[in-house]
Amino acid sequence: MIFINDRKLARHFRDNAVPAKEQFWYLLLTLLLLGAAHCSFFPQPAILAPWNLYVDIMNLAFTVLVTAWCYKTNKSGDDKDFIGRFISLNLPISIQMGILMGLLGVAIGPILGSTFPLAGEALPAEEILRGPIALGLVIVGRLYVLWRLDTAFKIASGGHHHAKKR
Repeated sequence: MIFINDRKLARHFRDNAVPAKEQFWYLLLTLLLLGAAHCSFFPQPAILAPWNLYVDIMNLAFTVLVTAWCYKTNKSGDDKDFIGRFISLNLPISIQMGILMGLLGVAIGPILGSTFPLAGEALPAEEILRGPIALGLVIVGRLYVLWRLDTAFKIASGGHHHAKKR
């Protein structure tokens, strides 16, 4: 299994070298990763509550956009095994996005302060920025996923816009 290099996995799909059992493991690990990503381990301040709705709406919109975009890219190539490719290619790209978001969080964390106050406590002025910044991070992350999946689908499907092999 390939956990980071989405281009290599895409080439394996292009060459029909990803068996159904391996695709099953990609599906299972992707679902576990998604489940873990949506668990809230830390209390969030009340100021973020309305922004959570915006973030959820943005996530849903990008899910539809990314899926449709990848379907079109796959169709312009060999138009084979869309679901297997989509599920499997999502795992390394999701891991990459998690690393990217972690690095961005570390980079902007000191700007916003390192702790979230518990719900009900007074919020400093910096807290007001956290909602829009969280939404911005979601947009950056989702655009990254769209770019990487589109590139991987071009490789996997051997499309006419074939991505360069590295």
